[in-house]
Amino acid sequence: IREPLKKKCGESEIVLADTGYYWLQLALDRSHAWFSVAFDAQTNLIEIYVDVTDGNDAAKDNPTFEDMYLDYVVSSDGVLELDRDELDEAYSSGIISKKQYETALAEGKKIRRYLTDNAERIQEFFRDRFEELKTELESKNG
Repeated sequence: IREPLKKKCGESEIVLADTGYYWLQLALDRSHAWFSVAFDAQTNLIEIYVDVTDGNDAAKDNPTFEDMYLDYVVSSDGVLELDRDELDEAYSSGIISKKQYETALAEGKKIRRYLTDNAERIQEFFRDRFEELKTELESKNG
């Protein structure tokens, strides 16, 4: 990393990537949510970022997804919806179909409700997965 990746969050600025930081990505096959989770150098969870997708291909060698422009963030400020305007623009300009647009809205609504109702549980889940993976990586590297 040449310089920290910073993002404005409300009145403050947070660092999402820097030397010693970690990112964990998780996606389930044929799901409509792709999770990117940022941890600082002290392994504190900074943010959970969720892309709403048109489905995921969680193939082990090269996982991919088609972004549907709508995103959610779980942070200390709660659950925030992002880029609804980008989703609307993609639909109105014909980049995505009506079916994709409606699916993105419906799945986004489910994702947001789940994130809101389960924020603490989700954060704990990602902290646990991160610690498991970090421990496994450290034991492989000696």
